[in-house]
Amino acid sequence: MPPVSAEDYSATNIQVIGVDEADFVKNDGKYIYLISDGALVIIDAYPAEQARIISTTPIRESPAEIFLEGDRLVVFASGNDEIFIKPAGSIAPVPYWRQATKALVFDISDRSAPDLERTISMTGSYYDSRMIGDYVYTITTEPVDYYSDDPIVPMVKERDDQEINPDVYYFDMSYPYYLYQTITSFNIRDDSPPAAESFLVGPATTLYSSQSNMYLAYQRTIPARAGTRCARLSRSRLPRLNTTRKAPSSTSFQ
Repeated sequence: MPPVSAEDYSATNIQVIGVDEADFVKNDGKYIYLISDGALVIIDAYPAEQARIISTTPIRESPAEIFLEGDRLVVFASGNDEIFIKPAGSIAPVPYWRQATKALVFDISDRSAPDLERTISMTGSYYDSRMIGDYVYTITTEPVDYYSDDPIVPMVKERDDQEINPDVYYFDMSYPYYLYQTITSFNIRDDSPPAAESFLVGPATTLYSSQSNMYLAYQRTIPARAGTRCARLSRSRLPRLNTTRKAPSSTSFQ
């Protein structure tokens, strides 16, 4: 028998029905889930007069936001990963540290003892995310760095034997410097490998997502050709670049 929950409770404000957005606190009418002092805290909050903390799960990295879907919960955390790269002319791989975003997927069927089912590591800092059904779409950003003149490309991995270097797409634009913006998707209910694609963009990019498409809006700053361009990606397990469109004005926060 499911636990008794409140008939009316507030949820995360979202732009599009069916497209969830991450937050540092979630609730399902019975339990409150939040990030506090570097840990995932679950509170049995209903009825209010009997509210109590039922579990506190430390997160090794720096946790920021969460998704909740039934008995699955995703924590986004920031940290650093050591990778090994093999520069041209080098006999052996060399270690290299880079910023990484971790997606920690928990089974919370037992709220008193969340079980970490999988950890997906994505190079770059956490930028934004969406959840549609059982799929999470995470965007990370990182500068275009080099090691001995060789570009260091984005990487997504779940295990050491399951590393992905996503395809990188380039838009016809000019910036004083560039960023990799990587979209990684994964299913929260199975162990299928994550999928990812990267886009070479400038520093000002805005995300919008519907249930069927994702949109990346970016600025062109050349005076004679200034304006906004929007790239549409068809939403699937792996977002695919569909088309681009041009607009004459700048974007506002979405």
